[in-house]
Amino acid sequence: MKSIVRFFQWTFVVAVLMTIVMCGSSNLLMEYEFNNRTAAAMMALPPPPEVFTDSWFMIDNDNLAEAAIKIGTTIAKEVEVQKTRDKLSLAMEDVDVPERIRERTLERCGKYLRYRPVDDTDDADFLFDIQIEHYGIDAKSWSASVHFKIDVNVYLIDNKQGIEVWKKHVKEQMPVSRSIFGLPDEAGDIITAISLSELSVDEMVVGFDQLAGYTADQIARNLQRDFSKARSKRE
Repeated sequence: MKSIVRFFQWTFVVAVLMTIVMCGSSNLLMEYEFNNRTAAAMMALPPPPEVFTDSWFMIDNDNLAEAAIKIGTTIAKEVEVQKTRDKLSLAMEDVDVPERIRERTLERCGKYLRYRPVDDTDDADFLFDIQIEHYGIDAKSWSASVHFKIDVNVYLIDNKQGIEVWKKHVKEQMPVSRSIFGLPDEAGDIITAISLSELSVDEMVVGFDQLAGYTADQIARNLQRDFSKARSKRE
């Protein structure tokens, strides 16, 4: 008798969990028509960009001679790193990566859903809510290749009903290339921290603008893929 009761208890729990999972699903794209409707995009206040977040140098206390050399080298390179950080900060102030991502996500997703982009977030039929968890430039060492990292959550909201239509977590880590920064391919396309430090602020601005566009493209591709899946189920 107890086993029968336990069986029905577990059946009820599983049913509740399945209901929660189904209600939590936010790919409701198949239930909406976007053609000729309006959409706007808002960006939650993003965190400051991260630059070279990892510890680059490990000092071996058992080898004092080598440690002394490394300390001297570390100090010299840290000066260059700080100069690079300063230039990166100026470039990011000029290009405003989060704002470019907001603008281009609205624009590029519109090509798939065929809505009309607008600025008014209150009156738009749909609203993209974009939340950047973190983003920035990273390199494991001064001579290692530089990567652009971003972690962002994107929500598409039915702005009239307050319903979450679609959401996606996009986490990217891509090597930064010379071509992204609009530079000629000299000795390989990948940019190292050293070569990044040699770029001007204007060259960095061009690169960050391209990286913002790349991120918006990734968001739009995810939307297009999920939209196609939703439409195929509908048919």
